[in-house]
Amino acid sequence: MHMRLLLLLGLVIAFSGVLVSQRSLGSNVGVMNTLANDSDVCLAIKNSRLRKGQIITLVNTDRPQSTRRFAVREKTYTNCSSEIEPILGASYYLLKGRRLDWPAVDIAVVGQPRVTRKRGLVRIDLTGDDRGEYFRSCTSTEGIHLTIWSGLPLKSKRIWHSYFYLKYDTQPTCKHSDYRGTY
Repeated sequence: MHMRLLLLLGLVIAFSGVLVSQRSLGSNVGVMNTLANDSDVCLAIKNSRLRKGQIITLVNTDRPQSTRRFAVREKTYTNCSSEIEPILGASYYLLKGRRLDWPAVDIAVVGQPRVTRKRGLVRIDLTGDDRGEYFRSCTSTEGIHLTIWSGLPLKSKRIWHSYFYLKYDTQPTCKHSDYRGTY
């Protein structure tokens, strides 16, 4: 009887961790971009409690996908990037790290998660289900859709979405499932 209770308690704790992780995905994932001088990086995230020195993992969604680590340099009390459209409820942070070799608009993940790569795609377990989520970006007529998927992009459930307005026309590469239900 005692062993069953411990097993049940263990399952409840394990599943509650998954549910908490899924609910808090928005506070652990944000949008980042390089600033005009290409040496500073701005993070917009719905999390006001990041601290100086906290590690942020950038997921570069260009293929082959890659990751890079940054650290929070400071919180700003206004949007630190003229490129990121204001996000309702977001906090903004300047990040420090090795200079990026490209102008970037990418997905940022709080912490140093275990990263796996397969066929040019990055996979990180963000929900605690041991399967790993996939990252994707695509262009619409005037911006970039950034998404996270529970499995292979476009073939599984989209679990996170953000839009980055570019202020100029682009060649669309998105599929309807990249942005369905976001407007």
